[in-house]
Amino acid sequence: PNVGTYSVAQGSLDVGTLALGDGSVGLASNYTLDGGSHSADITQRPLSTWSGAGADNRWSNPANWDALPNLNNVAAVSIPSATVVYDAAAGNTTLGSLSASALTVSGGSLQLASGLALQSYSQSGGLLSGQSLAVSNSFSQSAGSIEMASIDLTHTSGNLSFSGLNASGSVSLAAPTGSIAQSGPVTAQALSIQSASGVVLNNSGNRVSVFSASNSGSGPIELTSFGPLDLQNINNTSGNIRVVGTGGVTSSGAVVASSGSVSVTANSPLTIGAGGVSASGNIDLVATNQTSDGNIVLDGPITSSSGTLTIDAAADLTQNSSVSAPQGSVRAGGTISFGANAISDARLSYQDSSQSTVSPPATSIGDVVLDPVALNEISSITIVVSYAQEFTAQTDSTQTATPTTTQATQTSTQSEDSGSSADAAATGSQSTSESTAEGDKEKEGAQSVGLVIEVQICRR
Repeated sequence: PNVGTYSVAQGSLDVGTLALGDGSVGLASNYTLDGGSHSADITQRPLSTWSGAGADNRWSNPANWDALPNLNNVAAVSIPSATVVYDAAAGNTTLGSLSASALTVSGGSLQLASGLALQSYSQSGGLLSGQSLAVSNSFSQSAGSIEMASIDLTHTSGNLSFSGLNASGSVSLAAPTGSIAQSGPVTAQALSIQSASGVVLNNSGNRVSVFSASNSGSGPIELTSFGPLDLQNINNTSGNIRVVGTGGVTSSGAVVASSGSVSVTANSPLTIGAGGVSASGNIDLVATNQTSDGNIVLDGPITSSSGTLTIDAAADLTQNSSVSAPQGSVRAGGTISFGANAISDARLSYQDSSQSTVSPPATSIGDVVLDPVALNEISSITIVVSYAQEFTAQTDSTQTATPTTTQATQTSTQSEDSGSSADAAATGSQSTSESTAEGDKEKEGAQSVGLVIEVQICRR
């Protein structure tokens, strides 16, 4: 029986043989014991310790314990050194605490009133619930579920996989030598990921409010989640980033794909924060109007170094930052507006709901986009002109002159009037051209074959 007080009819509780003895008020023979109600108290045992004498590692086998912990009859359990299997036959057990280094759950329900810290955990069925779970070395979950206030899992060797994680607070997953994948949903207020070869979490049942992730090797970072989602410091060293949110998506940290592409789709408003989005490849930012207005607000820089940029808002788009890419388009189903800090690459096209081209503000030197604040911080501009010349001087029938290379540098310092820097640089360049041209006249048959111009901008 479980812990508690029981009142039972005669015969339903085996308490052995009841007998009356002679007492100070009379002889026992003068009395009879009739049927009726009897009560018994079962007190919770403070501690149950694993012995392993049953030799099968099953929790449900009484021979493995000094007292079998089941239901609520034991406050605490100690498993000194064994990998115990909590099996379906163990049923439902509630404990105040569990001390162990390894645990396997294959069925039933094990509920803890406190936190559980393990080196190794595996699960193929059943439910583990409580306050917190921390696994430091090895984790696998092919079936079943874990429900905690917080979950912190590290799988040190290889790939980490799970079938069902539910936390009212945070979930932290780390696979320092592998990837992370799921066969069932994850629910968390905050989900933090660290992997070496990518993470793919695209289960339709995912419910994540805050997402941060880093991947140190090759492989993607992918998340599909229901409800509002905040992206915090997502960094992929060598792979793509793909995020799909069925609610609004906001980035409060930087989203960076150093050697890959970035795709963020919000089926509601999309807001890019001050950290911005950067990638070597393509960038796709999309806001649909499936759940609410599909507005896009850009408050941080959007930069693709070598890919195509696509920004598509079902409703309005507001740009308050720089947008740069070798090619691409910015479209809005409503209006497009620009804030005071908006800077746009001239290589991009803008189109609003009227299907007409919008002319964005652009501040650039060639293909280099400059922030207005940065312009005020320039102390000098150095222009380096390098050219090569090849010529043939017929001094006799066999002698040929060798090629020469000349380099000239002109440096000018910006004055309070920014125009003076440009004038000084232009003057220096002109003088260099004139002086070298006169020298070239002395070399009969001279012919220019190459020219490189480099602009170096130095901050104060």
